[in-house]
Amino acid sequence: MNNRHRLVRLALAPVLVLAAACGGNDSDGAGGGEPVITLGGIFPLTGGIASLGQSMANGTNIAIKEINDAGGIEIDGRRHRLAMDTCDDEGTAEAAIACARRLAADGPPAIITLGTYAALPMLGFNERDGYVLLAASSVPELTERGNKLVMRIVHKTSDSVPNLAASTAKHYEEGSAEVTNAVALRVNTDLGAEWVEAFRNGWQKAGKVADKVIDYDQNATDFSPQVGAALNSDPDVIAFSAGCKPTAIFINQAIQQGYDGKFVFGSPCADLPTLTPLLDDIEVLEDAVLEVTPWTLGGPEVERVRDAIQREYGGEPEWVAGLGYDGLRVLARAIELAASSSDPQQIHDRLPDALTELRSELLMGAQQMDPETGDTTFKTSAAAYQQGELVEIDAG
Repeated sequence: MNNRHRLVRLALAPVLVLAAACGGNDSDGAGGGEPVITLGGIFPLTGGIASLGQSMANGTNIAIKEINDAGGIEIDGRRHRLAMDTCDDEGTAEAAIACARRLAADGPPAIITLGTYAALPMLGFNERDGYVLLAASSVPELTERGNKLVMRIVHKTSDSVPNLAASTAKHYEEGSAEVTNAVALRVNTDLGAEWVEAFRNGWQKAGKVADKVIDYDQNATDFSPQVGAALNSDPDVIAFSAGCKPTAIFINQAIQQGYDGKFVFGSPCADLPTLTPLLDDIEVLEDAVLEVTPWTLGGPEVERVRDAIQREYGGEPEWVAGLGYDGLRVLARAIELAASSSDPQQIHDRLPDALTELRSELLMGAQQMDPETGDTTFKTSAAAYQQGELVEIDAG
């Protein structure tokens, strides 16, 4: 496979979150107008991965705007408008739990969230509190606990990362690059641990070395000690499992300390238009490999939604904006199909049907949802950054 995709480098501008109406689920509209169904959103709007949280929140809000502009959703012959009550989890599990408890008090039919650190704790009480949890969590555990009200809205590490490692190894071998020793950076989240384990297993299966793992905090602003520890292992490649802000800080400091090897990026930082403005020198990315989604590769519908977000909020939305957009659209259609905004089980039962119905229109490659577990399959691939373009290198 040798599909090339031209990248547009844009400066990262501040991204705003649409203020949404509060007041609980299915409340009457002002002045006796259309009733409003208020959904919950939990995103990291501050902290080290704020750009991811802001992007996903903006993606959900653009979907809401488009649905409302088209007349809302219909339940029992009556039109309903959608709103989002958004809470900042600051990129921590503690704040996410507090957000979930606050939002649940208003009785939303569903809460959408970014991050394993938020989603896994919420599995302990979302069924009790009566809402569907849509989570952009890649760890297998999300759908292995038997929760009957969960849906995964992103690809799973065990599906995508082994292919990334194999594709990376094959790509460098074919390019005659001497790339054997990898250092994996394990960010302080459940996703970080899962991602690093999957990458190391895939890298070692390809006959490479991945003995060194470096732990780091996604909210930190200085990685000098971690950079030094990584470079002491004389790596040929450094693999990242965190978002773009901490990743860029690490890269800048590694280059300052003399690193001249390759980079591999997991999906949390697979948006080069977001990463490149944060780097001191983008030339260091030449021949880097990324775990990419359809959002990264672009296309007419992706560009339409990207442009809509930029017009509304400014800045360059990251790939998780597509997860928020698709997740909200599938959820809204499931509520319509269930003919209820108050029965979470009925809504969950209709999510697979909604996804199937909308599949050809979705941005992120979602294929199908298992109605029993809430697991969802996605299309992902690997791509190398070469002379300003992304070249797909999927090992198949």
